[in-house]
Amino acid sequence: MNPAGPLPALQARSRKTARAILDSALALLATKEYSEVSVSDIAGRAGVSVGGFYARFASKAALLHALDDQIHHLVADAVESAFAGTEERELEPVEILHCYLRAVAEVLRQHRVSIDQIRRHAHPDDATLFVERARGYYESVGGGVRDRLLAHLEREGRRSARAGLAVNLAIYIVSATLRDAVVAQGLKAVPVAIDTDSLVRELASAAVAYIYQSQQNPTRIPITKR
Repeated sequence: MNPAGPLPALQARSRKTARAILDSALALLATKEYSEVSVSDIAGRAGVSVGGFYARFASKAALLHALDDQIHHLVADAVESAFAGTEERELEPVEILHCYLRAVAEVLRQHRVSIDQIRRHAHPDDATLFVERARGYYESVGGGVRDRLLAHLEREGRRSARAGLAVNLAIYIVSATLRDAVVAQGLKAVPVAIDTDSLVRELASAAVAYIYQSQQNPTRIPITKR
């Protein structure tokens, strides 16, 4: 046995404890304001000591980063599960986007309040860290969706030089719209009555229409120089 190697049992126990703390914090933030949730509350619900909390997280603020990372992992797992078993058949673009958006929507709906609190209470100086984490999520999760869509365009012989840009923009726009609608309840500001499942279908269809239109008619809006 390599004496410099990891200690699997201890690592597994520590990961389990950290996960319990994160689950506890997500549950508490779903019903109470961040300022009203103490480290003692989180530790108590998780079944660990306050010292056990601080052995894994430097502070409540540090916990927000771990929670943000946890949400990204939950979304990644949900998307992976949504596509499980689809390898045997070729999904149409609208099916690809629907699988992706439906999986994301389920996580956003379940943790909507907690996600909103993470966003509102994160320290402004940490904005770059949250952006970098989101970029990594997009590369791992959105990138898989992008590759599926581009491969489909390639098989159809409809992949233009602008395909990568169009697909990336489509995924970004529908993802941001879905997040705003579910987490920030953005649609309440406009006279639109639509449930999340219907929104997912509409976004998937709109994204596919945009992607195909961009391949058929790559027009540019003229810009007048002043």
